[in-house]
Amino acid sequence: QFYWKPLLMVAVILIVLQILFNEVCPMKIVFGMSCPACGLTHAVIYILTFQWSKSLECNPTGFLWFFAILNWCWFRYIRGKKSQIVIFLFIISGLASIVVYFFKIVYFLYY
Repeated sequence: QFYWKPLLMVAVILIVLQILFNEVCPMKIVFGMSCPACGLTHAVIYILTFQWSKSLECNPTGFLWFFAILNWCWFRYIRGKKSQIVIFLFIISGLASIVVYFFKIVYFLYY
């Protein structure tokens, strides 16, 4: 009930960004380079459709994030408990995303 106004505002902002800049990522608009999560949505969609090589091309950390989110859903909604494993998985996924991002930056600068 309370979520429709913020969701509508986000949708309007994304549409305006797409129309003005042909891009929705604020980091790409401001700095001209992708963010660490760039391609993550596509990677997870490819995982769900069993296209694992395409998933790795979009974002190599997609598998880690997918596994972390599955564990979070399992512990929160099915078991009804909080788990330290889930926190650990999210930290590992975030750190891996940052490491992959720096490798992309170095590769982009030198190749």
